[in-house]
Amino acid sequence: MQSFEVPREQWDHFLTDLSQSHQGWQATIELQSPDFGAQHVADKVPLQGINFEVAGTQAGSIEIGVGEVDTFLTHLVEHPTHVRVAEAESGVDVAVEIESESGPVTLLQLHPAPEIPDQLD
Repeated sequence: MQSFEVPREQWDHFLTDLSQSHQGWQATIELQSPDFGAQHVADKVPLQGINFEVAGTQAGSIEIGVGEVDTFLTHLVEHPTHVRVAEAESGVDVAVEIESESGPVTLLQLHPAPEIPDQLD
């Protein structure tokens, strides 16, 4: 597994590329807090998008959209301070850890969507 920190000046470009190349992948969002432990926000739902919203000179926010039309969910990480990425050696599975000034760490895990066979037997 390879991991790296994304420099802040590259967040917008990196998250846009990640969103486009992994749209539809199965996403799990988990919040990790020393006070409350791990809490699941979403489990194995399609990734719709992830982006960095800059709010003037403020710290901004990172928005993660997951789910289907009837179950769409937006998870907001306000005032992010770090974005770290881990990739499997095969380059297939990806995990993104987003740390914020206050609040729990957000862990976004992405896995390729299962392929649907062309023909059912």
